Amino acid sequence: MIELNELRQYIDSHLQATGIVLVDLKISKKERLPCFKLVVYRNEGTGIDDCTRVHRQIQAGLEERLGNDDFYIEVMSPGIDWSFISENDYRIFKGRGVTIKLNDGTEAGGLLAGVDGQLVTLLTPQGDREIAFEHIHGCKLDFSREGR
Repeated sequence: MIELNELRQYIDSHLQATGIVLVDLKISKKERLPCFKLVVYRNEGTGIDDCTRVHRQIQAGLEERLGNDDFYIEVMSPGIDWSFISENDYRIFKGRGVTIKLNDGTEAGGLLAGVDGQLVTLLTPQGDREIAFEHIHGCKLDFSREGR
C-alpha cells in the first residue's frame, strides 16, 4: 500500500500546473478495497470538471504505483462551509469569507486576509483584526462574509 505522505507529494506535484490545490487526503477501505478520498480546491471555484480532471490524472498514476486498478477514488470540493483541519487551510483559503470560533466561545468573521507566523488576519467591516492561533478553537468557510 502506498504511504499517505508519498501519495500527497505525488498528487501535489501533478496538480501544480492546474491551479488546483489538494486540501485533504484520506485513505480508507470501501468494500475491502483501498479508497482514496481527495478534497481539492481552485480559487476561481471548484466544479465537477475540476474533480473529474483530478480523478483521471490521479487514477492513472495510482494504477501504475499499485500495479492494479482495484481501488476507489473519490474527489470532491471542500463545500461552502468547510471546517478547517490544518493551519495550511488558512493559506489555501486566503481571500475567502470565514467564521472563526474562539476558545472563549465567541466568534469572529470576515475575509481571511492572511497568515503571518502565529497570527491570522481578518478583514472586517470594523477594520483588520489579528487573532493568534492559540486563541482559535475552529474555523470554517462562510461565504456570507464575502458580500456576494
